[in-house]
Amino acid sequence: MKNWRDTKVLIAGSGSIGKRHAGVLRSLGVTHLEIVDPDPEQRRILKRDAEIRAEYSDYLEALSAKPDVVFICTPADLHIPMAVQALESQVGVFCEKPLAYTKQGLEQLEAALAKTNLPFAVGFCFRHHEALTEVKKLLTEGVIGEVRTLRLRMSENLKAVRPDYTKLATLTSGGVYDLTHEIDLAFWFAGQDAEMEELQILDGVVSDMGFKKPDFASLSLRFTNQMYAQIYLDYFSLPRTRVTEIMGTEGTIKVEFADWNSAELAVFRKDQTKWEVRRISTERNTMFRREDEEFLRYAAGEPVKPICPFEEGKKSLEVIDRALGRYTETVVS
Repeated sequence: MKNWRDTKVLIAGSGSIGKRHAGVLRSLGVTHLEIVDPDPEQRRILKRDAEIRAEYSDYLEALSAKPDVVFICTPADLHIPMAVQALESQVGVFCEKPLAYTKQGLEQLEAALAKTNLPFAVGFCFRHHEALTEVKKLLTEGVIGEVRTLRLRMSENLKAVRPDYTKLATLTSGGVYDLTHEIDLAFWFAGQDAEMEELQILDGVVSDMGFKKPDFASLSLRFTNQMYAQIYLDYFSLPRTRVTEIMGTEGTIKVEFADWNSAELAVFRKDQTKWEVRRISTERNTMFRREDEEFLRYAAGEPVKPICPFEEGKKSLEVIDRALGRYTETVVS
């Protein structure tokens, strides 16, 4: 069996997330990294921060060099066509989140996966966050009984966190639906067998930052197991806030993220009179290291399965496709 650290990895896209994966992979001891990006300046910056074996400006040329896997870190509207091209070139795929903005091309991707049976995973890194993996464990143990409702919020001011925000595809393509983690987490906590049965959407543009797609969204989901989720997302408010609450028949779990490197996990059980509170210190890159190593071990043939395979990754795409399609229709009419 091939050592996973010897995997020949191609990173497609050298923006912020491509740079992060390059640094993480090097820190894991991966010895063969290649990059492809049409922008020579972006490639130069990435090469400055990580040792790169080869660089390309053309994606198909890079695939023809036969990497073992590709990390697709490009804008989301390119994810599906690039994934299909990789699979057709016999290259496994790690696709950054979201899987896409629309379901266009999804059937072709599913067909390519069925035909090739190559490794594939979607980069929902918060499934690897230390606080949230602990929550998943507590739910499995039944600490708060049967889960009934979920409430998830993610808010941040895009201008404050990305001074270059006007250059991002977020304004014109995905809008607030780039904040996909909370949608994915709702499905993860609802359970693998839970399907979305009903979706209610309220979204729009309320800031003056130049968004052409929604900069806030309030979503209500009902699952087939009679679990319910409320998700609130926005790209304009201050301060940055990320909170996950899970209400069960015998208690409540709450996770509040103070910043990228710490979280507060609180549990209230029905037989207690106060919250059990635990502060969890971590590093932002820890969840990326976990998901990257998991995928490379899986791709190398080890008995490891990705925590977010294709079938899980496409669940949030259904929400995004319906939400953005609804918004487009409203604007056009």
